[in-house]
This record gives sequence, structure tokens and C-alpha cells, in this order.
Amino acid sequence: MTIKLKDADKFGEVTKKVLDMKPNNQLVIWLDYKKGDSFKKESQKADHKYISAPNVSQVLNTSDVMIEGNFTIQEAKDMASILNAGALPVKLVEKYSTSVGAQFGEQALNDTVFAGIIG
Repeated sequence: MTIKLKDADKFGEVTKKVLDMKPNNQLVIWLDYKKGDSFKKESQKADHKYISAPNVSQVLNTSDVMIEGNFTIQEAKDMASILNAGALPVKLVEKYSTSVGAQFGEQALNDTVFAGIIG
């Protein structure tokens, strides 16, 4: 599976750090990572929170990256969909909210009808 990254230099730095961690040179792609999560513990679970954990065999200063592994076609499609769509879950915190009364809807409807008549 091939993915395209935004910053080749940054990925090169990351892959160098991971490669230097041999023999534990897996680049773990997490789903819902929380501080304190452990790849070693998660890898023992049947339903782990990471998407993939490919080994890094060289420093990769490129924006085109291939993840190799024994994936079924469906697993590869699912992983590609998650990564390419940017659909990795993020925690959202509401900073501001406002409510609008029904009068604005009525006003918008009246304005739309008026614009339609003029048009």
C-alpha cells in the first residue's frame, strides 16, 4: 500500500529515530493513542488500537511511502481509506457555541421568496 505524505524531511527524521531503536524499529500507526499506551501490550490483544506497525528498514526522505505486509485486500483498502481520508479520530472540545432563534429562519425564508420574485 502506498501513501503520500506532506513533508519528506520530517518523515526522514522520524524514520531515522525509529530505525535507531532496533530491534524494536516498528513505526506504529495508532488509532486513539493515549499517553501511556504500549505497543508491546496492545500487540498481545486481539482487538488492538493501532492500525499497523511496519518495520523501518531504512531512513525514508520521501513523501511517497509504501507499507509492506501480509494484508488481505480488504485490510489494505480499509487502511488506505483511513490514512488517505485523514479519518483518524481526534478528540474535539467545544470552545464556543451559539443558538439562533426561529425568527432568523422565517426571515431567511421571506428573503428567499422575495429574491425569487425579483429574479
